[in-house]
Formats: sequence, C-alpha cells, structure tokens
Amino acid sequence: MAVITAAQLRAHSTREDLWLAVHGQVYNLTAFAVDHPGGIDVLVETAGTDATETYDYAGHSEGALQTMQAYAVGPLEGSEPGKKGRGSSIAAAAMSSMPSLSARTKGSLQSALSPGWALVVVLPLLGMAALLVGLSSRERGEVAEDEGMQVGGIGSVTSFLTGLGLASSVSVAGLMVVYSRFHKTLKMEKEVFAYPPTIPRRVPRSMIDA
Repeated sequence: MAVITAAQLRAHSTREDLWLAVHGQVYNLTAFAVDHPGGIDVLVETAGTDATETYDYAGHSEGALQTMQAYAVGPLEGSEPGKKGRGSSIAAAAMSSMPSLSARTKGSLQSALSPGWALVVVLPLLGMAALLVGLSSRERGEVAEDEGMQVGGIGSVTSFLTGLGLASSVSVAGLMVVYSRFHKTLKMEKEVFAYPPTIPRRVPRSMIDA
C-alpha cells in the first residue's frame, strides 16, 4: 500500500468521500459510514484527519479495528502504526475508576436487606405494637375494675402476644415488599460497554481482492 500524506488525507473529508486515520493507518470509510453504530455525523466530524484519539476515547474493541482493515488504504506518513492516542489512556482510567453497575446494585441490595437494617425497621415496629397493646389492656383492666369484674394476668399476656404476632407479620410483609422492589431493579439490560462499538458487516469480495 502507498503511504498517504496528510495533504492527501485532508482531501477526503466529505460525507461522500470519507477518509480518516487511526493508529497510523488510513481508512476509506465512505461505504461503511452509513452502517456506523455511532452515526455518520461522528465520522464526518473527524474525516480527513488523524482520528486516533477520538477512536480510542470512544472505547472501541479490537474487533472493531479488525473490521476496519477491509477499508484500509495505506499507512499515514509520519505516524507510527499501532500507536494509541491519549484518549485511550483517558478512557481506560475512567473505566477503571468507575465501579460496575452490577457491583453498585448488589451493594445496595445487600445493604438494604442486611440484618442491621432489618433490626432498625422491625424493632421499632414491635416496640410500638407492644406499647399500644399494653395501653389497650390497661384501659380494659381499669374499665373492668370499675364494673366490679376481675381481669386475670393470663388475659393480659395473651393480648400482648397477639399484638406482638400481629406486629411481626406486618414487619415481615414490609420487608417482602422492599425485597420485591429491589429485586426488580436487578432486571436490566446489559451494560453499555458490553455491546460492540461497531457491527461487523459483509465486505464485497471485490474490495477484499483489491
């Protein structure tokens, strides 16, 4: 392949004649532009230039570069083939510092359903239920004494246990609702970087043999 100069590269900077350089190699992406997943406008903006940094910053995979080999025109004069741009290191640093979505979701779920969190919710509910039941039993006892009736201690204990069981049931139901809501948040699509930046397309044999 003939070496492409910077002036020759700049001469192909339109939508109908779209060349760009990536990692020291010049590609004629005129036919591929309409199939570019990121849209043709992104390619037009970098047409006729060395788009290595833009390419690396977008986080393309190795498979994307292999797909582009079918459109290779020649090496760019003065460039080192295979040399990555500054955008590659920036993108890598950003990805390494950003925790994965699944890890954040898992952490939130574990935190929400941890024993400590459950105790914080359940114990106040149980205490409130016990207090209400105790006050209710006391009022009934006072009314019964005024009417000359004898109220045994067993009845008060039974009422307390009944209220305690009711409060426990309500607390368990509340926890089930919380778990159900967090479980729905786990049903999501793949992460954005799980999809390939480019979609391989069938290249005409005439272009391969050329």
